[in-house]
Amino acid sequence: MCGGGGRSREPEVKYVGPSEEDMKRQEEALARYQEQSAAQQAQFSASLREQMNQSQLQQQQFQQQYASRVNQQEAKAEASASSSYTSSAQMTDQPTNSQTTTAATKKKPKDSGLRISTAAGTSSAAGSGPNLAI
Repeated sequence: MCGGGGRSREPEVKYVGPSEEDMKRQEEALARYQEQSAAQQAQFSASLREQMNQSQLQQQQFQQQYASRVNQQEAKAEASASSSYTSSAQMTDQPTNSQTTTAATKKKPKDSGLRISTAAGTSSAAGSGPNLAI
């Protein structure tokens, strides 16, 4: 049943790896990748440095603007404190259909207190007097 009649042979194991050309191509690709990576890192680093320098310059400008505004406010405060209070409002014509206030009128005071009638006969008549419901 076996077709070769004899002894079985061991399989032949051969290591077939990449050729010298393949290895050389891979090394060149790796070297190109490393060069590109280094160039990208250098470019990013330069860009980051530039952004940082710009932000520091902008921060200094903001500080100068803030300091000048503070100085202006302090100068205004000193000027208003040293001079007497003055008003620059001017009287103008009254606009049409404007609502204005008028002087309050005094109302007549209401009579306060309870007045009991002293007419004759009311105090002894039936139903007169307090209803206490006793």
